[in-house]
Amino acid sequence: MRALPARPGLRRGLAEAGLVLLAVVDALIGLPYASTGATAAALVTACVLPLRRRLPWVTALVAAVGLYYGYALVAAMAVVFTLAVRTRGRRPVGVVAALVVLGGNLVATELPQDADEWVSAVLYGLLFATAPWALGELVVTRRELSRRLAEIDERVAREVLERERAVLAREMHDVVSHQVSLIAVQAGALQVTAAEETTRSAARTIRELSVRTLDELRAMVEVLRTAGGSARRDGPQPGVGDLDGLTAGCGLVVRSTVDVPGDLPAPVQRAVFRAVQEGLTNVRKHAPGAEVTVSVVHDGARTRVEVANGPATGPVLALPSARHGLLGLRERAALLDGQVHAAPTPAGGFRLVVTIPDP
Repeated sequence: MRALPARPGLRRGLAEAGLVLLAVVDALIGLPYASTGATAAALVTACVLPLRRRLPWVTALVAAVGLYYGYALVAAMAVVFTLAVRTRGRRPVGVVAALVVLGGNLVATELPQDADEWVSAVLYGLLFATAPWALGELVVTRRELSRRLAEIDERVAREVLERERAVLAREMHDVVSHQVSLIAVQAGALQVTAAEETTRSAARTIRELSVRTLDELRAMVEVLRTAGGSARRDGPQPGVGDLDGLTAGCGLVVRSTVDVPGDLPAPVQRAVFRAVQEGLTNVRKHAPGAEVTVSVVHDGARTRVEVANGPATGPVLALPSARHGLLGLRERAALLDGQVHAAPTPAGGFRLVVTIPDP
């Protein structure tokens, strides 16, 4: 069996226990050379080490006393390291390092007798004073560099995303907008020159849908060109009040029932509109000529949207599809704690049901 990874709290607890144990061993090493009181002071210093993060200066004072009277070098070095990591000012940490380690080393031992012993004692004290201080500064520098690198990575990713959005917006404007504009122009010309009323009506519908598509496309391009989204200003979003226009201009035979309060939250209204829009789009693509029933009702606790159609009566056109419509609808409903059910009917049609609870 593979061992489970240790939790951060458990790892920290084990590290603290190991440090305290090491400091206790350091205090017991001097037992043959120190008095009982000196050993007790060193043991107390080892036991207060877990408090060095919450009370760093108090722990530093205890470590200085313990080092002065006994063998508490490991504890003193740990305190200096913690101060270097958690304290911004360097001078206070340097003073504490000098007092805790250098001063304790020179005072607790016998005074040197000659210059060589003085030099050795000073170098020995400086080594044990500056090593934990330098290590703490290294840890702080590493954390700061990691933070700066994370900021740089985030900035680079944001710039790449903005460039991609700009390219996408340009392509949508130059290609899609141009082609949809041509469709609208051709439909307008057909509406004027066609002799049959059915042809003129179909051309009028195509032109209206093209103009509406151009409006939504321009809004989408503006959103894509907005860097970061902070300056984004959303225009009026479609809601329940726009369902009549949607069903009337879809080019299908639709029987619609809308019975919902007008004060539904804006996200719910947008989800309802998009659900009906997606259902009608699928009917046009996969069941041309089919009769459609649209029902939007509210029962006091939730809003239920149903778009059902019968079998197709005309030839199905091979239209391009990324099959992202229902997926996006499910994601939108999930954000509102709603559900989506889509399945064929026994009569050869299709039914789309979206249920959204009240916030």
